[in-house]
Amino acid sequence: MDLQDLLEKIRQNDPATIRKIYKAVKKTGQIYVIKKGGNVNEAEEVIQEAMYRFYEKIRMDKLYTLTTQPEGAIFGFVRYIWQERIRERKAKQKEVSLDEQTYAAERMVGTEENEIEIISIPPENPIIKLMDQLGKDCKEILIAFYVHKLKLKELAIELGSSEGYLKVKKHRCMAQLRAMR
Repeated sequence: MDLQDLLEKIRQNDPATIRKIYKAVKKTGQIYVIKKGGNVNEAEEVIQEAMYRFYEKIRMDKLYTLTTQPEGAIFGFVRYIWQERIRERKAKQKEVSLDEQTYAAERMVGTEENEIEIISIPPENPIIKLMDQLGKDCKEILIAFYVHKLKLKELAIELGSSEGYLKVKKHRCMAQLRAMR
């Protein structure tokens, strides 16, 4: 069967053709994802997403001609999707991980909306000890950003500062915190 006929069968949503392509790409996709640090479940998800992206490209006529077997194109999607996930994981690992149980007892209180008061945080937590050494401003900014997940723009409005100033201040506070470790 020539490639254009194959594309047409995929556009027509022929289940036998789609199943055949899926089976052909499944093993190589799984091997790739597992070799690159994933597991079987992640491999399945990535392969299904790759199949979906490939199918959508063909269905939307964004892939008019195919110069290689569909399995090769789908494997390209598998590689791209997995690399995206790896980048996301690395980005999440770079974020400061603060113990959520430590902050379960904290809440925002005060007479003004922008005042944050920390209530009954266990003092034995090493991050809290370090943050206490940073000072009130740094502690307030870091907790609001990393714990309360406030965006810098929102935090700037609450604190009456500029977003640029808070970005620099947060960066400096994190640098000080890292230096204390």
